[in-house]
Amino acid sequence: MKRPTRVPAALVDLSAWLCEMFAIIAGTRSPLTRDFVRLGRVPHWGDTRRARRELIPSLRYPTLGDGLSTM
Repeated sequence: MKRPTRVPAALVDLSAWLCEMFAIIAGTRSPLTRDFVRLGRVPHWGDTRRARRELIPSLRYPTLGDGLSTM
């Protein structure tokens, strides 16, 4: 299988900057921001032990199956 085409990081940064500048000039929200691009470059992982211990037992529908079974 062929690898997907990669876009240079500088081009992504430039695109985000251009989107932000156009949004400022047009007075609208930017669909792509430099913050969003930066966020996508760092690895993300999460420890869900606390959520599973504290939050999930108190949910009305703790699983997808529980929620769908009420429909």
